[in-house]
Amino acid sequence: MKIYGASFNELGGDMFALQELAPGETDPAEMFSMRFLIAYANGDQPTCMALYSAATKASDEDFVSSVSSLLINVAGLSRLALDRT
Repeated sequence: MKIYGASFNELGGDMFALQELAPGETDPAEMFSMRFLIAYANGDQPTCMALYSAATKASDEDFVSSVSSLLINVAGLSRLALDRT
């Protein structure tokens, strides 16, 4: 999986995109997490809400896996940010 970021100054911000390099090989919980983080980074609140709503309707095991993956990725991003300051 690869994440791209580009600055669009004329639009007033940045835009991020996700590319799955080997379609179908990414863990569904990891894919949920990455899609949620990309939507959040892009300020796309409707997509964040739709993704979270879909996760709440999944099985208990899938919900816990998805939210756990999101928390793990946020913690990793936070650690990287702290290491760079």
